Amino acid sequence: MDDVVRRLEGNLTANKVSLALEALESLDPFMPTLERMPNLIDLDLHGNKLTKLPKDMSSLRKLRSLNLRHNNFPSVQSVLPSLTTLAALRSLHVDSVTDDEEEAI
Repeated sequence: MDDVVRRLEGNLTANKVSLALEALESLDPFMPTLERMPNLIDLDLHGNKLTKLPKDMSSLRKLRSLNLRHNNFPSVQSVLPSLTTLAALRSLHVDSVTDDEEEAI
């Protein structure tokens, strides 16, 4: 985890960040660094072990694209409250299980 944080801190001006396939169980340890990335528009979190997202992600003001595929979220509904705090979000990649979840997105 420290290696990932160091990698992020080494490029705070990046507009795209991939934390894919890092076996992350929580995004919380990375949020302080992600919040210091004013140009971040694309965040790839696919292939981790995430079960939830931080409740308030509004500090990622410019984030337009988010990939959450292949994580361990109990349902799409469980991440919707967090996603609604991302005002600029335009592209979301997430695994849906049911037609109702697809409609909720």
